[in-house]
Amino acid sequence: MPPLLITKLMLKGSLSLAKVLLFNLGTLKKLRRMDPKRIIPETKTKLYNSQIQAWYEIL
Repeated sequence: MPPLLITKLMLKGSLSLAKVLLFNLGTLKKLRRMDPKRIIPETKTKLYNSQIQAWYEIL
């Protein structure tokens, strides 16, 4: 997630929202670090796409 987007959210007064997004991004990174054989790629893609969709809805 680009830092600019986080800054934009903070300027909008959505600091808690920015924190939630950072937390979600951290969750995504953890998923990537886990054993790929244990994660169904489709699930990972769905999760990632839902995050992107959420970011666009906020903006």
